[in-house]
Amino acid sequence: MTSIVVSVIAALATLAIVLLALRLPRVTGEGTDERIAAVTIDMNRRMEALRHELGDALERAQEEAGRQRVLGDLAGATGLEGVLRRTLEAAAEITGAEAALVQTSAREERRVVANLGLTPEEARALTIAGSPERVQPSSIRLSYRYDPLDVPGEHDPIRAGLAVALPGEAGPIGYLCVFTRSAARTFDDRNARALEELATRAGPAIHNARLIHEARALVDVDALTGLANRRRFGELLEREASDVGSRYRPLSVILFDLDDFRAVNRRLGPEVGDTALRETAARGKETLGRGTTFARIGGDEFGVILPDAALGEADQVCRRLRGALAAPPTGQAGILSFSAGIGQLGPGEDAAGLLRRVDAALHRAQRGGSDIVASELV
Repeated sequence: MTSIVVSVIAALATLAIVLLALRLPRVTGEGTDERIAAVTIDMNRRMEALRHELGDALERAQEEAGRQRVLGDLAGATGLEGVLRRTLEAAAEITGAEAALVQTSAREERRVVANLGLTPEEARALTIAGSPERVQPSSIRLSYRYDPLDVPGEHDPIRAGLAVALPGEAGPIGYLCVFTRSAARTFDDRNARALEELATRAGPAIHNARLIHEARALVDVDALTGLANRRRFGELLEREASDVGSRYRPLSVILFDLDDFRAVNRRLGPEVGDTALRETAARGKETLGRGTTFARIGGDEFGVILPDAALGEADQVCRRLRGALAAPPTGQAGILSFSAGIGQLGPGEDAAGLLRRVDAALHRAQRGGSDIVASELV
């Protein structure tokens, strides 16, 4: 685009010189020099005006190309997290803002708040309540003023913001906001129009991505315990195993079955059994913490994926789980124990191969009696 504009200017300059040359022979007699000077000044003025017009056109074309690119990036985003991230990045880019925020309406049951360039405290404080009027404004401009004594010297607070509604099928679903920390910066009508255009694309995209996310969660979650289910467990194990293949790091798996659980169901009833399963899930999640995947594989069988854990570490985790279930007693079911198989992904092995070995270790532990852990080496 820049080269085209430069070529046009050069061509027009050449044309101006030709026109000037054509006029010169007619300019004779007294005052010739003054007339030539006047023609030259006029042509220079016209060329300067043309240069400004072409420069403005180039700037508008570049802005439009940028908007189309970020809107195209938004269309290519997948998953709720991806759509939110692309929306925030696009909002900051097209307005030149340092920070951006997406919030869905406080009236919605499952509110979503995502931000770019804000601390968690700022994101909570900057959520938009909306307009007190019944009519929804096209944009809301925000200005923040502070007492200098209340602002730490090392902290640059938010100075101004711009918010536009995110449209949904039944009305606005929330707001898309951008912010600046510069006291000299404001958001103008051009920024508002660009952000509104983005919001018309982002609103339906966020709404649909959230519906898909929630539907997927129902498919991936065990209804009784709230843990990942067998399908999700297998999916995550395949992903972890593939990642190990690309950059080697240990990966271990634990499979365990509650001992004599069928007897608990027969003796005390399925309601007590369900309570025991939920309690097992709760204690397991508390013991394992973040960074691991804890799933109910089916019935009274559970699975744990341990990224970055070698076989010895997996054995220690298994012992902690046994201790968590053993005391205090798990409701009417009393003290629970389990038999487990553990294994570490071997060189060149895939997720299915690891799972077969760990399952074999579990069956070996079950044949040996109760409260036994068996390791399956490559």
